[in-house]
Amino acid sequence: MRFTTLRQSLLLAPFALLVSGSSGATTIYDETIQADLSGDPNTYTKIQVQPGANTLILRTGPAETDVEDFFELVLGGLSILRIEILDFDPGANNPGGTRFGICQGPGDACFPSPFVEVLITPADIGTDLLAVFEAQAPGQVTNFFRAGESTGPSTTTLSIVATPEPSTWVLLGASLPMLSALRRWRGRPPTA
Repeated sequence: MRFTTLRQSLLLAPFALLVSGSSGATTIYDETIQADLSGDPNTYTKIQVQPGANTLILRTGPAETDVEDFFELVLGGLSILRIEILDFDPGANNPGGTRFGICQGPGDACFPSPFVEVLITPADIGTDLLAVFEAQAPGQVTNFFRAGESTGPSTTTLSIVATPEPSTWVLLGASLPMLSALRRWRGRPPTA
């Protein structure tokens, strides 16, 4: 009976990990509280993404203080499933919106203009930016981003949903038979 319980828990572990990873959003960066993201296209602020839902709050503008933010999402074995606009406050001086784009990486590939760019307005709340970028540049989406405007200040709240890459699931699945064999081997009575 104990072995059956162990086997069941090992089989359910990936599902438990998936459910627990998506149960609540983790705020991975809040620019309204933490330090300003990098304004230098050669030095991106690195933001570590966690499994499940991640919240990222960006604040850009006005021109005198914070025109652009450059950041890299550090995935660490994760794949991004979606980047959804949860909220957008254009600010009092920003009738046009905030530009948000993907870049090829630090340096000239993102400056003066990103590889692919969209204009975010309040009407875009609920939009999956990852799907928009994939439609504009199929297979070329990176984890380097730029948000910018010159009037603001505007505040953009994004939800970044990440899950372990398929190779992680394959490794986990391959380890289950090994754990089962180890358990059987340890459960045998010693031979005399």
